[in-house]
Amino acid sequence: MANPFSWAIDKIKNLNDLIWHTPLSNLTKRKTFLLKQFRILYVAIKGFVKDRVQTQASALTLNTLLSIIPLAAIVFAIAKGFGLEQNLIDELSMEFQSHQEILNWLLNIAQSALQQTKGGYLAGIGVIILLYSVMALLGNIENSFNHIWQISSSRPWSRKFTDYLTIMLIAPVFMILSGSITVFIGTKLTEFISSAKILSSLKPLVGFSIKLAPYFLTWTILTIVYMIIPNTKVNFVPALVAGIIAGTGLKLLQWA
Repeated sequence: MANPFSWAIDKIKNLNDLIWHTPLSNLTKRKTFLLKQFRILYVAIKGFVKDRVQTQASALTLNTLLSIIPLAAIVFAIAKGFGLEQNLIDELSMEFQSHQEILNWLLNIAQSALQQTKGGYLAGIGVIILLYSVMALLGNIENSFNHIWQISSSRPWSRKFTDYLTIMLIAPVFMILSGSITVFIGTKLTEFISSAKILSSLKPLVGFSIKLAPYFLTWTILTIVYMIIPNTKVNFVPALVAGIIAGTGLKLLQWA
């Protein structure tokens, strides 16, 4: 009786030969397309294992949990500076409807942390600690991305400070404005279609588009992250594909 382990190894080798040693010129367009997708999937899985992506993700999850309070405090401070604090709260409440208690706890802790940074010598130290915590989190994210992209060196500290500070300033405002614009456009389109009877058949399509809006926002944010966080040039199309896959997975996990 054949060894099951050896049989499995042989099958894997045969599959590997089929994927990589089959001439594309001998195949139809459809089979060529499918074979290319298998090659991409094979490389992705191999890279996932080789680059220890699961370990990297676990480490980033822990770092994010440890930095969630400073991160939330900085985000709310920036939103408050632009007069958008309530808009941010409303946006987060819509995004995390099923986790309202956790969100309220986080908001209270973040606002308490901001109160403790007001006035005095110790307040200055508190602000520095908050900024350093967020900078360290972004630095860890960059290091993980650089490892996956096989980039040996990270940004110099001068660029880290300017780039990360720009991200911290723009990200909350972008999220608020994107969400608000989506709601505004959806509301106006619904009102317009309701008033124009000839366009009433488009109402389900508009409703479906509004439901997809959070997905588009998540895809956009992750695409931007994949393009600017690694210390190398990332082309738009690969970043977009990765953003759509990761963003869709993130949304599906939120339903769980």
